[in-house]
Amino acid sequence: MTIPVPEFGPCNHYIDEMIAVPCLCGTARNSTVPGLAELVRSKSGEDAELTIFLRSVSPSTVTPWQQEMLDRLLTKAELIAVIEHCFADYKKDLDEESLNLHEDFWADVQSHRLLRHLELRKIAVDDIERKVLLEISTGAEGHLDEHGVCLVFEVGDWRFETGDYLTDYTQRIESASRMATWNQIFPPPTAQTPINTDANWVYGTWAFDEIGTRRLAARLGSSPAAIQVVLEGFADWEVEISPQVFRLRSSPSNAFEGTLLGVCKQGNRVTFKHNFSSVANVEGTMEFVFEEGLLKNSDGLALKRTKIFQPAPTNVPEPTAGGLNGRWELDPDQTAALLRHRGASETRIKIELQQKAGLVIEFARNHYTLLMPDGRGGKRPFKLPLGKVVRNGSSLVLQGGEKYFHQDNLLATVNPGLVAVLRKTGSKETTAIDCIGVCALFKDVQTKPGI
Repeated sequence: MTIPVPEFGPCNHYIDEMIAVPCLCGTARNSTVPGLAELVRSKSGEDAELTIFLRSVSPSTVTPWQQEMLDRLLTKAELIAVIEHCFADYKKDLDEESLNLHEDFWADVQSHRLLRHLELRKIAVDDIERKVLLEISTGAEGHLDEHGVCLVFEVGDWRFETGDYLTDYTQRIESASRMATWNQIFPPPTAQTPINTDANWVYGTWAFDEIGTRRLAARLGSSPAAIQVVLEGFADWEVEISPQVFRLRSSPSNAFEGTLLGVCKQGNRVTFKHNFSSVANVEGTMEFVFEEGLLKNSDGLALKRTKIFQPAPTNVPEPTAGGLNGRWELDPDQTAALLRHRGASETRIKIELQQKAGLVIEFARNHYTLLMPDGRGGKRPFKLPLGKVVRNGSSLVLQGGEKYFHQDNLLATVNPGLVAVLRKTGSKETTAIDCIGVCALFKDVQTKPGI
């Protein structure tokens, strides 16, 4: 018994359309493999396509090792025995509950009738890593249907893996290919290239640039589908850089507040060293190329500076209320979000909101007034002198030591006895409070447990 070997031709993607790696590929149908997907075809009426990919250093020819593996799997029909062997090995490690859950399926494994439940989607013969991968799907066993099946030949033996193995493998191949192309487009600097650590040139806000991103992704060899994924994935990216702050906002509700530890520019390569307080203060780096006024990275992202500013002076008293003049009212939803981020239970959040209902703070030039709920439907006013206000980025410190976090039309505080988010009266924006930034500012403030 033999299985027909398809004709192979050049292909500009490997395994997945997102992976722009040149290779050879050929197609067949599951029906060419005796017994494969018979039950599936009888139910759906469709004969699933099988694609075979051949990866090598010279992708225009079939290598001797690839030909040997094709002969073994198809011409000598070892493919059937390989599939049955791997599933039988996997079955040995299952507990009784898992076997009973899909009893008919595993009974067919035992009686060599397994193939009728399976669809063989792809075969990848990788001469570079000397491994073969079979991507298999089945709807007859719930766990395997959810996680997928990948049978792997490596170091002379076959083994059973889930679909995660194939995902990790393809991502690694795609990343290596992309980095190789990246280094061809932007050759790394030589050891003799001068290093510049002055960061003044880069201070400002850098936001996603669609045109630059589209062009860069195309230069990296990304397929139209991959370019669309890049555009959608980075559409909300924004990076704020100053001597004190390295802030990354990847979506309207997802921001990472950190500290800029240094900038190193060598040739057109730029490395930012930072730490994000929301990630256990672990130091990290982000690498870009500076070209055509854009910051570009190897993922295909291009950032354009949308705001230029000089480093804000620190510890400079402001003669007014630090830009807070006006009336600020409790925002229950944002307050609940902040309390929830700090670990408060839903019961505690409900109590806190009831106690603070109607909370108002009014800022004037020389004083501010807290209108605190008195528990009887009224408010108790506390008028206090404002004095000097010290602003540093988003943080404000009043003369009495009270701290506030100012974000657009939101004002947050985690001072002892008062955890709240207020919104400026008349503001219609739907901005969400940056809980990470608030907690980073108030990390030294002791509050009641769970608040």
